[in-house]
Amino acid sequence: MSDNIYEILNSSSFDEDDYENIDAALTDIEIKNIKNNFRKKIKTNNKKKYAYIAASLALIITIGTFSVKPAFADPFIESIPLIDSLYEKLGYYNEFKDFSSYIGLSQEKDGYKFTIDKLMADDENVMVALRIFKPGLNKNKDKNDKKVNNFNVSPLVSNGSFIFMGSDNDSTILNDDTTLIVTKLEVAPAKKVPKRLDMNLIIRNQEIPNLYVKFLVPVSRESTIRSTITKNSPGKIKLGNIDTVKIDRLKISPLNTSIKFSLAKGDKDPMDFEFYLFDDKGRIYNNFGARSDDSGYYITDFTKVEKDAKKLYIYTSLTNRSDAIRDDKQVISIPEDFQKARDLATLRSFHVDNIGTIKINKIEKNSDNIKFHFNLDDPKNLLKAYYPINLAEKHGDNLEMYIHHDYIKFYKDPNSKEKDSYILEYDNIDNSKTYGYNVTFPFYKTLSQGAPLEIDLK
Repeated sequence: MSDNIYEILNSSSFDEDDYENIDAALTDIEIKNIKNNFRKKIKTNNKKKYAYIAASLALIITIGTFSVKPAFADPFIESIPLIDSLYEKLGYYNEFKDFSSYIGLSQEKDGYKFTIDKLMADDENVMVALRIFKPGLNKNKDKNDKKVNNFNVSPLVSNGSFIFMGSDNDSTILNDDTTLIVTKLEVAPAKKVPKRLDMNLIIRNQEIPNLYVKFLVPVSRESTIRSTITKNSPGKIKLGNIDTVKIDRLKISPLNTSIKFSLAKGDKDPMDFEFYLFDDKGRIYNNFGARSDDSGYYITDFTKVEKDAKKLYIYTSLTNRSDAIRDDKQVISIPEDFQKARDLATLRSFHVDNIGTIKINKIEKNSDNIKFHFNLDDPKNLLKAYYPINLAEKHGDNLEMYIHHDYIKFYKDPNSKEKDSYILEYDNIDNSKTYGYNVTFPFYKTLSQGAPLEIDLK
């Protein structure tokens, strides 16, 4: 994607003084009519105050107390496929195109231009796509010669209520002047994202104390509701003779997959419970984060379940992770050699007693992905719970910019007769870069395992 595309997106703007706010409850048909009616209304005048847009469908729609600020113009219509192409090329969900809202709000401060391109929400998360532009933004380097990005996005619901408790930020450098940050804001287990709300987004930079930007944006999750699968109280998983995990909810939305679970009073530390998902097509979905609050509920997030899955199985293990964190004597020693950066020509086995073995047989590099073909001896199901092989950009002896979990697929090898044969596929590969890998083994052991809980998705 050439730099002139970014120039088009970064220079798109509309004069918000040309429009009146409209308070209304809008149907899809009415929204389409608004789009058609306002396309010819845009003027460009550098002497006026602008609200900049990244996509020509810069439509902010809310209902009830919310306002509607349509902003459309023929010169910006070309920006729509550019924005969609940008996010698709960078590997973000295809659902971004179908389920996200074009926001298109921008502000400028201290030479920076901040544009909120898109927003998508379900009842547990809000995903925000923020584009930052400044001439020479990414030319500065820190002492380790790495690109610096210290921007963060934090939420505050406009009525002052607190529902968010964490965030997952994924930053991508587009060129020397532009950075894209996709932030997933995570809701506390006892809370829920309303169907519609006004939310303040605060943008700061930890290295620039006086840089502070605030956006007020409408959030709606109505577009994801019909495409979300929810299974309430699907069952319990017994581990040994004492410990039981109650699965209170399984949720599969266009944004992500999660389980909400609870433990009997007096049970083990929740961090000792390890999960992964497995579907009827042989695909594994790893957990990449968990959170809890005082409600007694816990949420564990997983990579996104494929749409054609008909059945899903929840695997749960009880580990000694919390004890290993507190007591070094209980930590399983992992050879430091495993963290070494290896090139893609290196095929070898990695073994740790009481954990298992990874035997890499083939590394296949294609135009848009890299596939690791390997045998996995994993009797305690610890290696399946996380991606055991990590791919990143290789710079000399170092690995930098690890591939984000949204771009990874983990599945049984459909062409192999061996039961322990798997493939890790890394998508969204840039062929202009050199890649390398290392392997990861857990530092704790499994104490007990439960029988997989089967859930019918259809």
